[in-house]
This record gives sequence, C-alpha cells and structure tokens, in this order.
Amino acid sequence: MNELLLRSAHLREGKNLSDRIYSSPWLIDDLGHDMILLENQLPFIVLKSMLSLVVDHNLKENPSMLKLTFEHFKSFLTLHRYPDNITPKEVKHFLDFLRYCHLPSPSKKGQKGGLAIEFSPSTTRLNEAGIKFKEGENSCLLDVNFKSGVLEISNLEIDDLTKTLF
Repeated sequence: MNELLLRSAHLREGKNLSDRIYSSPWLIDDLGHDMILLENQLPFIVLKSMLSLVVDHNLKENPSMLKLTFEHFKSFLTLHRYPDNITPKEVKHFLDFLRYCHLPSPSKKGQKGGLAIEFSPSTTRLNEAGIKFKEGENSCLLDVNFKSGVLEISNLEIDDLTKTLF
C-alpha cells in the first residue's frame, strides 16, 4: 500500500509501460476500492510505521502519510479539501481519513441553522414548491445552505465507488 501511495505522489519512479499497476488504469481504481472497504482497513499507525521503513531518507521533505493518502484518493474520489485540522494520531485508517475529508470545516461546524426537519422532501417536491437549486462552492457534502428560496448543496458525483463510501 505504501508503495502505491508513494508512486501516486510521484515520489517513486516506476510509472512506465512495464509497470503492472500503472499500465492498467482500471487496476488503480480497483485497488483504491479495495483500500476503502471496511474489512481491509489496517491501523493508520501501522501504515505510517511501515512508510518510515521504505521512504527515501534522502528526500528534501519526508512525505506525510496523511498527504500521501489524500493525493492518492483525490484522483478518483473527487476530494477537494485536505482536512488541515487533524493529526496522524487521530486517524484510525484510510476510511476514517476519508470521513475527515468530508466533514465541514471547523468554521462551518459552529453555525446553527433554522428549524431542524425530521425528513427531507424529494428534489421533485422541492422543485414543485418553487425551490431553486444551486451547486455549492464548498466541497463538503454536509454543508447545505438555504437562503431566499435557493437550496445550495455540494455536487455529489455518482460512480462505481459511491456505494462503497455510503
């Protein structure tokens, strides 16, 4: 796994035609899918310790396990925001890191909205009621705003990995 992360971040050579992984782009997606399955999670501290054994100590900057993970997964999971407010000690495994990537930024967490609703009407019903929809600028899926009849919500790309994440 660490080798895959290092190659994804271009810190290791080997992305050539004879490379079994990178010569088959679908294989990278399959490996990424397997890496986020709950049953395949390894403790992040173990992966971090293993990384320190294989990383080239001659590099100007030792790569952070968190940064490597973000760089790898952002290519096929559409991650927009690196979670600056976490440390490697807080992250339990890859799936937990992806959860952090989808949480609202700390400044948004403290905001309180209007009334809480127990169910969400369908987009068809909202549209029939005159609600307009706008793609949100924030990449956090949990950041939903409603103002002046406009529901602002982040774009969710649906693909083969969506079911795995949700």
